[in-house]
Amino acid sequence: AASGAMCSYNAVNGVPSCVNGAMRDVLRGEWGYDGYITSDTPAISCVYENCSGFRGHGFSPNGPAAVCAALKNGTTDVCSGPDFVQHLLAAVAPGAGYGCTMADVDAAVARTMRLRFELGLFDQPASQPLWHVPMSAVRTRASLQLSLETALQGIVLLKNDGGALPILPATAAGRKTLAVVGPSANDTRVILGNYLGDTCDSRSMHDFGCVEPV
Repeated sequence: AASGAMCSYNAVNGVPSCVNGAMRDVLRGEWGYDGYITSDTPAISCVYENCSGFRGHGFSPNGPAAVCAALKNGTTDVCSGPDFVQHLLAAVAPGAGYGCTMADVDAAVARTMRLRFELGLFDQPASQPLWHVPMSAVRTRASLQLSLETALQGIVLLKNDGGALPILPATAAGRKTLAVVGPSANDTRVILGNYLGDTCDSRSMHDFGCVEPV
């Protein structure tokens, strides 16, 4: 089962994901998720102001209100940006009227600390195997195959209702082809995104020569 989830920058049904009650009611309630939730870096800032080049949602009037909504509605435990540090005390101050208390903070801390204990982060490093993973265990044939299977299972297929996508009629062999055009059609760096480490053997973050289409 998953131990960590991330709320993103975008809104769902008009409500930013990090303050969205669906995180509490659906993810934790209906699905029984009991791990921790972290914000994508400044996603809580985006709830009330422009952030990192993104246009803010303007959903909450200020930082303390956004932080309180993240704790109470989004059950967001970890803020990867500055908002918990800057606004948490104001959000839970007696009489502040934002609707959350230190009990909500305690619940968030408990979820994150439990995971740290489960990972052995408070034990002696010498007794923890994950602190001693050799480089020989990195980028193995088995791990590459697992990465491929994970990517294939994560693909989202869209139904071509009304022929909206430019899919050509079936060929004589029974196959259909799809035209992918534009400046990023074969740009492996754009396709991979920027949340990745050294991909190819050159150990350079700018080398994507080993990436092949599936």
